[in-house]
Amino acid sequence: MTANPIDENRGVIVRFGPGHVEVVMYKDEPGIYLTNTGALVSEKIAAAAGFPVKALGQTREIQLRKTAALAAIEDEFQSSTEEETIAEGGGFSVISLGMGRHEVRDPNGATLTETPMSRKEAEMMLSKLAPADPVAEVDSEPAEA
Repeated sequence: MTANPIDENRGVIVRFGPGHVEVVMYKDEPGIYLTNTGALVSEKIAAAAGFPVKALGQTREIQLRKTAALAAIEDEFQSSTEEETIAEGGGFSVISLGMGRHEVRDPNGATLTETPMSRKEAEMMLSKLAPADPVAEVDSEPAEA
């Protein structure tokens, strides 16, 4: 006796088509019809067995589109969470964390803030930590005559 390739514990719908052909569909894979040996069955035979082929085909298409959309969203978030150095100065760095979030790191790579900030705030903090022209920053007070 050979083992049944259909996993009945997975949740299946079984119908009988013309000539008592057993047509099986897994509930989590609507629109894909199999024989009891696991071979694919045409939609014509599935319809003859009583499956609502058109409705299940639409359900299958929706399921495929949702899967593709979720994969695209996950790819977008994965790429948007990769760190990128935006600006550097005096050993300090502004790092983009993705999704409009930034942080400032010291020369040792330690984060200087507890929470992420906007790019503008991070660049402002960097300008205070490492001014573009340190001499000009010190001499910004008017000289006495």
